[in-house]
Amino acid sequence: MDQVKLTGAVDLLGRLLLAALFLYDGWTVINNYGATADYLAQFGVPPLLLMPALILQVVGGLLMLAAHGTGAFSLDSHLRKATA
Repeated sequence: MDQVKLTGAVDLLGRLLLAALFLYDGWTVINNYGATADYLAQFGVPPLLLMPALILQVVGGLLMLAAHGTGAFSLDSHLRKATA
């Protein structure tokens, strides 16, 4: 198998797994919002911060899925452009 194809496949797999992790955890928080807010309050985190964190988590997971192949969120691609 070609090295470039393998790298692309590993990149896709990693992006899908990371996005799945964010989306699954976001779904869990949505379904258990009250319990999650209570859990965070035990550690002194105001429940007011839960909604922005949840939005960031779900939107971030969706952006990881949508941005595959674009390099939009890739630090590596930005570094390559800066050094070229």
